[in-house]
Amino acid sequence: MLLRQAAPDADCELLSHTLMGQLDPALIHHLTKQCGIPLARLEGAWTDLVDRLTGH
Repeated sequence: MLLRQAAPDADCELLSHTLMGQLDPALIHHLTKQCGIPLARLEGAWTDLVDRLTGH
């Protein structure tokens, strides 16, 4: 689903960068290895964010 369809009033260009930034390998490494956050928690949070943006 395109972000423009899911959130027509949002700044979709910036929002797409924000979503993709959460998938950055360096950030994931930092959060899991240095902060001790389980990968399953990161996956759940990302899915939750996408669901909220798309209205699911």
